[in-house]
Amino acid sequence: MDKKVKIYNCNLSMGQGTRIEGRIVGKNLSRDNIRCSLENEPMNGKIELTTNGYWSYIPDSSFVGTEEFVIKVYICGVGERYSTIKIDIEEQEVSTKISKFLQFEDRLKIENYEDEIVEIKNIMIYVIINDKKIIKNDFNKTSKLRIAGTLKYLINYDVGIIPVEKKPTIWFDEDAEETSEFIPEKEVQVERETNFRTEIELGDYRFLDDAIIEYEVKYQNYRLMDYDVINHYCAIELYINK
Repeated sequence: MDKKVKIYNCNLSMGQGTRIEGRIVGKNLSRDNIRCSLENEPMNGKIELTTNGYWSYIPDSSFVGTEEFVIKVYICGVGERYSTIKIDIEEQEVSTKISKFLQFEDRLKIENYEDEIVEIKNIMIYVIINDKKIIKNDFNKTSKLRIAGTLKYLINYDVGIIPVEKKPTIWFDEDAEETSEFIPEKEVQVERETNFRTEIELGDYRFLDDAIIEYEVKYQNYRLMDYDVINHYCAIELYINK
């Protein structure tokens, strides 16, 4: 083991309410020959440290300022060295929710009413969570939520006619009278659905079994095609309130 080993101090910065990861940095350093432990713990957050010098730190959610902790490094054949880690924690808006944006594009089939006209009134969207499972990453102590769900469409539309007083013999007939407004003859409501799977990164957030996964429709657009098919596009945010 080369005895000209040097352990460096570190000055870092991070945002409020986030996580930062690092490792012991040195010169002529072999991680197979070191054993690390905390000499001085942080005062305003939590730290996790492996014996070969990898660490992760999470400040208290409300803390803004400078944090400091010291790691003792025992180097085989050399002795003890110390690394001081200073972290400037900068104020920033802390999110109150964990979210995932999903985009869907579907062709929604409805009944073909032949010569009658269909006019879409509205399409309501509902999200049903069928299954959820926590996937843990033991290396960095984070997790993600695996979700299986169903997107339900409730389609409301009118079926009717547009009467014509006089039918033109050719399309540019100036004597033809204009068509009147659409006259609905009946209201129809149909349901369609599509299944989906996705994952939400939770970081170090602890998800409880009774936690509610909420959703918000951020955008939707649709167009009736071929009299019996609706091209539908929407963007949905799934989220968990912390």
